[in-house]
Amino acid sequence: MLPRKHRLTGRRAVERVYQIGSRQGGQFLFLRQVANRSNTPRVAVVVATAVSKKATQRNRAKRVIRAILKDLRLPAADLVVSVRHLPPDNWYQFFRKDLVRWFPER
Repeated sequence: MLPRKHRLTGRRAVERVYQIGSRQGGQFLFLRQVANRSNTPRVAVVVATAVSKKATQRNRAKRVIRAILKDLRLPAADLVVSVRHLPPDNWYQFFRKDLVRWFPER
């Protein structure tokens, strides 16, 4: 789990990023980002029910993405990472490939 100061919490904050944020797409993930006033990155991970009907799969996808984000250098911005669809297997590898394209490793 990400530390509290690095979490984007609240519906209004996430909706703000969706409305005015710039969008980048990958094979399995979408990224939306907006600059924020703090000097820390704040992240929300979204996995819609349309991606998987099973809550266990949606929660696993979020855990994998958060684990990858911990190892990357994130900009001081509000970020929303959305899952387009789930990879067939080895989620860590596929999600990491998309995220490393947008953010450098530490």
